[in-house]
Amino acid sequence: MEEKAIYQIYHLEAQIKEDADQLLELIYKLYSYILDNYEELGGSEDMKELLPGAMELPLDKYRKQIDELTQEKEEAQKQVENLVKKDKLTEILLEQNRLDELMKSREDESFYQELLNEFQL
Repeated sequence: MEEKAIYQIYHLEAQIKEDADQLLELIYKLYSYILDNYEELGGSEDMKELLPGAMELPLDKYRKQIDELTQEKEEAQKQVENLVKKDKLTEILLEQNRLDELMKSREDESFYQELLNEFQL
């Protein structure tokens, strides 16, 4: 009976090792798939927060920081675009004011020219 129990324990240990190896291989395949398709899967935006007590890997922290920095970069780019638009609008308004003043001065010139012409007659 003891030999049979030892054989069963040995066989069970071998099966556990085989299962553990297969599990590690599947985890690696899943991890590779997620990394290859990270952006298509929605990045970390669609991921839920870790549950309390869950193991957080350093890679998770880096990804979170990368996502935060990417978001900050996008916001900064939008602010720069808005500033550029405001600058262009300001330039357009200044140019329009200059043209308005030029037109007004020309109208004044033509008005004075007409007055002069009337008095010369």
